[in-house]
Amino acid sequence: MEDSSLSIPDFERAMAALFSAVEAKGSRFADSDFDTMSRLLTQVGKPSQWCHRPRTYAVLRMIDRIDLFDAFISDGLRDIAFPYTDSRLPNSLNPAVKAKFLQTQNLVLTKASDLERSDGRHRHLDQDADAHFSILKVLGRGGFGEVHHVRSKLSLEEYARKRVHRRKAFSKDREAVKVFENELTNLKRLSHHHLVKLVGSYTDPKFIGLLMSPVADCDLKAFLERDPFPKDDLYLLRGFFGCLCSAVLYLHNSKCRHKDLKPGNTLVYMKNILITDFETARDWSGHSCSITTGRSCAYTAGYAAPEVVDEEPRGSSADIWSLGCIYLDMM
Repeated sequence: MEDSSLSIPDFERAMAALFSAVEAKGSRFADSDFDTMSRLLTQVGKPSQWCHRPRTYAVLRMIDRIDLFDAFISDGLRDIAFPYTDSRLPNSLNPAVKAKFLQTQNLVLTKASDLERSDGRHRHLDQDADAHFSILKVLGRGGFGEVHHVRSKLSLEEYARKRVHRRKAFSKDREAVKVFENELTNLKRLSHHHLVKLVGSYTDPKFIGLLMSPVADCDLKAFLERDPFPKDDLYLLRGFFGCLCSAVLYLHNSKCRHKDLKPGNTLVYMKNILITDFETARDWSGHSCSITTGRSCAYTAGYAAPEVVDEEPRGSSADIWSLGCIYLDMM
């Protein structure tokens, strides 16, 4: 157990009050309730793996099977996996426990209307998110998912939505969910007028999704490939040099390496340019420097620095090389 500042009796009293209040209202837990659970679990000295899974804790407590917590941890299942289906629960759970878990999990899910609140919280929906969005067109497809231009049926606001199928996300290697969580973590902590903005994120029965704004007019690659190139847009292009420089400077000051800067990952929207796609970005705020070693992750030939291609030690300067390559395309 971790260092504790709360006695077990005080912990149990606080938790009992929290759960009794929800039971009395006959409604779902509020997101703030899970913040309280995480804090109490930390204060009583529970492992960080528990504190980071308050929804899992809540359901297991309600069905009186806290003893099964380690099964979720050992399977690498985090709260992002809600809502569960029978096949996605740990195999070590017997059918009766699985049935109770599935029946109770509704109390830890989220209202669809909360999706657009822009408060940085991940939402857990009990129905397909497409019930709340109209798909206007496909913006792109990649190895880990697809991007749609969608319109909210509640607010009529339009967003770029990136999503990955849960079947892929929760497969054995779980690489897709790692990439998704990395992008989500980076977007949550970054805010700049030349970066895309995270509106919200969710898990529904079929997909894990990110809502981002704005929906771009095109990417820089398409903008530059227009033939003939409109002379009226040359002044925009001149301004883009400084805009991209300020965005990369902000990333590095925020201890973030993008790692895949290229025209296809820069968007043009209403005479503005924005950097997007933080799937492989590295948050090094918990480290002394930006340098990494070993095998390079996926990179784009023609924009990757020599040290990335040669798998030598590499840091934030690799982004500067990529930015220089973009500048050459713009000249």
